[in-house]
Amino acid sequence: MVCMASWCCLPWAPASPFLPEMPSLSLCWPSVYAGAVLVCQADSRQLQKDVAAELETALSVITTAYLRTENFQQAVEENVRYLHHPVQEVLQRFLTRIKHIDRTWTPHFTT
Repeated sequence: MVCMASWCCLPWAPASPFLPEMPSLSLCWPSVYAGAVLVCQADSRQLQKDVAAELETALSVITTAYLRTENFQQAVEENVRYLHHPVQEVLQRFLTRIKHIDRTWTPHFTT
């Protein structure tokens, strides 16, 4: 549609039955763009809310498991499969790091 609008604006454009309608269509593009921006912002806010809720759930479940086992690594391992994508991916990388890369990892807190 943008190509048609730019083609109709050219001085050598052939006569077209759509020519009178094109200026009115080109005037609505700013409102379509603004609508798309608002939809993207709403989607972004919803994604932030979803990630925050998932993180809250993950922290609650892992904290409960940690209080039961008193072993943070075991608490994460037990519960990581129940979590959803963004939080699960971060905790999977954490487990990979402490299992395979940095085996001497110890929490900075004591009970």
